[in-house]
Amino acid sequence: RADMYAYGYGWDGMIPLSKEGALALWDKGHEIFRLYENDAEGAVDNRADIENFDGLFGVEDPAWEREKREESFEAFIINRERYSKGEAVGEWLALPADADTLRNLLERIGVGEPSEEAFTVTAVRVPMPDYLRDHVTKYGSLDEMNMLAAYLRGMADFEFGKFQAILAYNGHMVGNGTAALINLLDEDNLAAFNMIPAEDAETLGRYYAEENDEKPDDVSFEQYGRMCQQEEGGVFTEWGYLYPRYGELLPMYTGTVPNEYRITDEALCGLRSHTPERGVPDEKPSVLGQIREARNTPPTLHRQRDGHNIGEPDL
Repeated sequence: RADMYAYGYGWDGMIPLSKEGALALWDKGHEIFRLYENDAEGAVDNRADIENFDGLFGVEDPAWEREKREESFEAFIINRERYSKGEAVGEWLALPADADTLRNLLERIGVGEPSEEAFTVTAVRVPMPDYLRDHVTKYGSLDEMNMLAAYLRGMADFEFGKFQAILAYNGHMVGNGTAALINLLDEDNLAAFNMIPAEDAETLGRYYAEENDEKPDDVSFEQYGRMCQQEEGGVFTEWGYLYPRYGELLPMYTGTVPNEYRITDEALCGLRSHTPERGVPDEKPSVLGQIREARNTPPTLHRQRDGHNIGEPDL
């Protein structure tokens, strides 16, 4: 799947396909997805959707178990020079990491030039459910990703649940990208929301009745909880009851990564000028190479039979 990660799509539950492979599986009745370089996907509705799309395709892996997620924050780092030649030579870097770990990875993928332009991050994995993927992107500096990963690792379970609940239900206040998430994790911004261990209106009503030592006599605990929820504009989530305390976040993160999380400069300084290359390409062309070739090759006309092309290769 290195081609898929280098392309910019990072979910392991998808098997990458070339256009020819996607057409062959579509003709056999499989559901096909167009994969996008921003880590999103879209279902194919008809054969023309495949023929007219010049990117990468995918089919869901039937062996994938969604609950078995990677618990670490990871960034897929590729050799930019090899990528420009159609080769996906890269590895996953588990974050947070130190400079020596990054330097060793760069050497293994054949990066010899001590420059940030010699490598790039093309995909990320995060220890959170799928619907939060849009909030964590591959854009931004690797040092910021390292900082975010360290923050997430150091959070208590309740704090991490609150963080996920904020993104799931009030993500419009946060924004997308690594810097926006780092800003949210400032203690003053996390305090902009309150979360109470209540799973429904009755539990919330009992909590507030005990906390405030009062409740209207003519309403039930459930009704009281609904009244409090309506007044606060809160929501019940799988992590607890969440409500905003004020309307916007403070700009606490200025973009300066503390030295303890900065690994890129030190790794590049220690990078040897000559490193052994790995990732010799297979004899058959890579999926990434096939995409590049397809983008530069005029379409070929095929004879049709029953609406399908004749002579298309099997996988």
